[in-house]
Amino acid sequence: MAALTGDGWTTSPPAGDSLRLRVEEQSAAAGVRRRVTALAERLGFAGERLEQVRLAATEAATNLVEHARQGEMLVRIVRDDGRAVLEFVALDRGPGIADVPVSRLDGFSTRGTLGLGLGSIERLADGCGMYSLPQTGTVLYARFRPPGAAAHPDAAEPPFAGLTVPIEGEEECGDAYTARLVDGTVYALLCDGLGHGPLAARWASVRGPSYAQSNSATCLLYTPPSPQHQHRTRILTSVLN
Repeated sequence: MAALTGDGWTTSPPAGDSLRLRVEEQSAAAGVRRRVTALAERLGFAGERLEQVRLAATEAATNLVEHARQGEMLVRIVRDDGRAVLEFVALDRGPGIADVPVSRLDGFSTRGTLGLGLGSIERLADGCGMYSLPQTGTVLYARFRPPGAAAHPDAAEPPFAGLTVPIEGEEECGDAYTARLVDGTVYALLCDGLGHGPLAARWASVRGPSYAQSNSATCLLYTPPSPQHQHRTRILTSVLN
């Protein structure tokens, strides 16, 4: 049985690469713009492309204030197959959208916003998606590649995604994940650090899982960074064909 290692893992971002921002009042949009700018500049965004990212994030935040309840945005740097990208996820518990395709048309739901509309956010982003249920809420996702970063050869989004959010009152999340697609099969590993906050985040750190393959079975191996991790971390592995 030979272990296969290498790049290609999509891994949950560390605390410094991930922000959770409440968006429930008009002033929150300016805060979102400021925090998104800081993360984008770390990845080399500048000039017109930086302004496009800022516009998209500000429009998404303003839409939350104008049309939703209990809005929040998750902004993060995601390292996918060796590449770093910036993404944001806008979530709300608002009225929802009955017709998502119509909502993407220019001029829809722009009252009180910058007037860009959701369709413009989609055009500015390198990847974008939306899911909504009437009377329940909406999730809007947008991804931006840094200037000069080449698109993936097949230009396809990975067939999986994950979100980790710290418990209220903490800045670091005690959960972590990593996943990889190989020959049509998704390999995923979830780590639950016992407790909450920085210590739990430390125990849950994902450090280079590897596959092990044989003629009869495929499994995902996880080697804890230290013996203490074995007693402070719950591990779930999954192989999805």
